[in-house]
Formats: sequence, structure tokens, C-alpha cells
Amino acid sequence: MGSIREKLINAAGAYSFITVTSDSKVLVEGCQQIIECTEILVRLRTNRFEVEVWGRDLFLTSFTNSSIEINGRIVSINLERRKRGESK
Repeated sequence: MGSIREKLINAAGAYSFITVTSDSKVLVEGCQQIIECTEILVRLRTNRFEVEVWGRDLFLTSFTNSSIEINGRIVSINLERRKRGESK
């Protein structure tokens, strides 16, 4: 059922979702900031992670309410947990 804290975090949109549709499309929901965007690297900040998408000919589309779609030739996706208290 989950604790009250977990319910509050979920209700506040603290969770992010990454959907890999193919090797050419990734959707990141819950994105707070675009840190870097080049043809080979897209770095995003979510509530709990920094997300790196590596590939070739990468570009961003579909910017809607903290959701970002990344297109191009996706090679790898890396997650790094953000430290508690790290600035948003």
C-alpha cells in the first residue's frame, strides 16, 4: 500500500519515467531541466536522477509539461542518482 511519504512523493510528481520505444526514440517524463544537448549526448535532470542518452544525430522534440522526446540513433542510456540536497 505504501507509506504516507511515498504517497505524497508520488502525488507531487517526484517520479520520472523513461520509455524506450526503439533504438531511435526515447521519451523522458518528469524532466526538470535540460543540462546539455548535442548531436551525441543529451543530459537531463529529473527529481532523483541525472539521465544521459548517448547516440548519433540526437535531437529533442515534443516538449510538453516536463516530458521530452529524444530522437536519433540511441546507443546507450545512463542513470546517475542525484545526491540528496543537490540543487534543482
